[in-house]
Parts: sequence; structure tokens; C-alpha cells
Amino acid sequence: MLDILKYHARCNKQINGAMIAILRGAAGDPYRTPIAGYYKSINAILDHYFIADTVWLKAFRQARDSRIFESPIVAVDRKWDDRQFSELAAYGAARSELDGLIVQYIDELRDEDLGKTIVRTNRGGQTMEKILWKSLVHMFNHDTHHRGQVSVILDQMGIENDYSNMIRYD
Repeated sequence: MLDILKYHARCNKQINGAMIAILRGAAGDPYRTPIAGYYKSINAILDHYFIADTVWLKAFRQARDSRIFESPIVAVDRKWDDRQFSELAAYGAARSELDGLIVQYIDELRDEDLGKTIVRTNRGGQTMEKILWKSLVHMFNHDTHHRGQVSVILDQMGIENDYSNMIRYD
């Protein structure tokens, strides 16, 4: 299981980087272009899953402490509805740092940590108890879901974006 989680962490970092590179290289400003739907821009989608990852990481501390929790990227309390990054360059730098912290955290995990229970309160105020390994899988799946949204939006904008095939990454 640890090998699978390590693979997911590394792929997550590389795929986020590839997606950001496509956004940087695209004509116009697809990052801030208004779109229809719940999230009103790619910016809003990326902010959402950035915040979600920091919220989950804070919860993961219950299973294993780490120096990663000293990083301002994780330590800052973020509000769900606040825009975090108005510029793609700032988002890209912070995302890369966050993904590096996720990789580091997973690298520090031990088999005995994976079955530990973490307690987290969701946006709606509901407290839930979840097993660490299931929460980690959820976090990576959540990121994949939102990158898929971005891919569809880029397709609709006519921007080539084949960045998400995990098998290409180490």
C-alpha cells in the first residue's frame, strides 16, 4: 500500500506540474477566463483543491507528525470561498511546494500509520472518522476529479491538454 501511495504522490506532483505548464503556455488567459458551472473559472477549481489538500494534510497529522506541518503552505488557515491565487505563477509555485510536502509526508509514513483513524470536520460542520489510507486515496482521487474538470474546460477552449495519464510518470 505504501508503494501505491508513494506512486500517487509523485504522479500527483508531476501531473499538476504538467497541467500548470499547459495553462502557462496557452494563448489568452484560460486560468481566469469565466466559465459556466459551479466553479466560475479554472482559477476557482484549482484554488478549491489546493485548499482541500491543505485541510486534509492538517488532518493527517493525527496519524503521523512531520516537519511539513511547519510550512506556511500547510499552517495557514484558508477559507473555502476565498480566492487564494489571482495569478497562475503564484499558484504554480505554491502548488509545487504543496505537492512536494505531500510527497515528503507520504515518504515518512510507515505501514502501521495507514490503519490509524483521523477525525475531521467537513465544510458542512459534520465530524467524520476515517482511516488514513482511505483518506489519502480520497485526496488523490479528489485532485484527479478536478484536473479532469480542467481538462474538459481546456478541450472546450480548444487547448490541447493531454497531461493526466499516470502511466507516463514515475
